[in-house]
Amino acid sequence: MEYTYSFAVWPDESWKMDQPIYDLFRAMGQRVEMAFTSEEFERFRSSLSRKGLTLREVSRIPYTEPEPVY
Repeated sequence: MEYTYSFAVWPDESWKMDQPIYDLFRAMGQRVEMAFTSEEFERFRSSLSRKGLTLREVSRIPYTEPEPVY
């Protein structure tokens, strides 16, 4: 089953990145929505984690095909 995941991306504090990186992420401050299966999402999250990025405030809803409005 596919879901639409909503989350915020934030640098992992344990990586002790330079302050400008945190400032940049704070300034962007947007949530992201992407569609994945549960397994795909876990691989995605794991891949980002290996690069020092974490996903925060994660939620999901079942994916539905967008309906065009004319």
